[in-house]
Amino acid sequence: MPKVPAVEMLKGLMDIKELKQSDLKHIAPQSVISDILNGKRDINLAQAKGFSVTKIGHPKLFL
Repeated sequence: MPKVPAVEMLKGLMDIKELKQSDLKHIAPQSVISDILNGKRDINLAQAKGFSVTKIGHPKLFL
């Protein structure tokens, strides 16, 4: 089974959970979240852990 790119996984989970970029401001500034969603930045370990605390998904999904 092919691995889904982290940014696509994040976008899909945000859609399912009806989250906006502003809902993730405790993980990273909105500009960083925007860059991640636009493929300009990779998700780092701290952000992946933050997504798991927000119940978006396990950090391994994003790394």
